[in-house]
Amino acid sequence: MRNSRTTRPRGKGRKGNAATGTNRVFESSGPDGKVRGNSVQIIEKYQAHARDALLGGDRIVAENFTQHAEHYIRLLEAQREFESQKAAQQVTRAINTKRNQEKRERKDPFSRQDSSQSFPINQ
Repeated sequence: MRNSRTTRPRGKGRKGNAATGTNRVFESSGPDGKVRGNSVQIIEKYQAHARDALLGGDRIVAENFTQHAEHYIRLLEAQREFESQKAAQQVTRAINTKRNQEKRERKDPFSRQDSSQSFPINQ
């Protein structure tokens, strides 16, 4: 039995599939009650409900389930696009960091101060 005081990591430290954002859990209140899971699971559940409704001869309910599934399809696409933009930003940030580091490492002859050729101050 699980200890009631045991907590799972949440927030920034939580690991998941960062490429697709499928680690986020949703609770959807659809026409057939609550559906819980990540976006891929919810899409599959609503599509299964739509197939079942079509087999039962109820096109209206099937369309309703299909529209719910389409909502989560759009949401999944937006998550994937966000994650790809985030990855591109990280690559750009890494490139800029490397460039800045290389600039700092280059020796600039005008600002170079060689301590061996220091001039004595009048004493």
